[in-house]
Amino acid sequence: MSIAFLSCPGSYNIPMSGKKILFIGDSLIEWFDWASRFPEHDVTNLGISGETVEWMLDRLPRVTRNYKGIEKVFILTGINNVAIEDSGIIKPYRKALREFSAAYPGAELYVISLLPTRLPWINPVTIETLNEKLMDLAKECGASYIDVHGIFSRHDLRELLAEDGIHISPAGYAVFSAEISRYMT
Repeated sequence: MSIAFLSCPGSYNIPMSGKKILFIGDSLIEWFDWASRFPEHDVTNLGISGETVEWMLDRLPRVTRNYKGIEKVFILTGINNVAIEDSGIIKPYRKALREFSAAYPGAELYVISLLPTRLPWINPVTIETLNEKLMDLAKECGASYIDVHGIFSRHDLRELLAEDGIHISPAGYAVFSAEISRYMT
């Protein structure tokens, strides 16, 4: 394990002994500063706005070639598929999980549930059904399933989601990242 050093103005370099962690998915991943939230770890954010499950799958060979020694992978993707009325995400998601497992043997994989939205054309039942399938898929592939949807559903979505009804507000990211922190030990 290599040791990285954090440098802060006016302080000594402190060795970083945390895990190499990868966050990957769509804008819900991209638009949060995971490295600042988890400074004790070597965190890479590979979220891309607008990404679908298939687009993530297409870039996986490049990701796994360029990022070595990853110990934890957090995946949140699929809502862009749902937004364009494509609920066929399980087959490409399964392939992505298998590719991550092959590229990072021994790494912990985390499938994050699709979040609820306030978009009128997205049926909440569609998201709930896909989350059930993602939970089964995670179990099938030896990954952990993180039910952020369930946590968000117990709160007022107007507080946790941005005005557009799909992206996450600062309050939402506080709830979301608190749940993710449970999996960092």
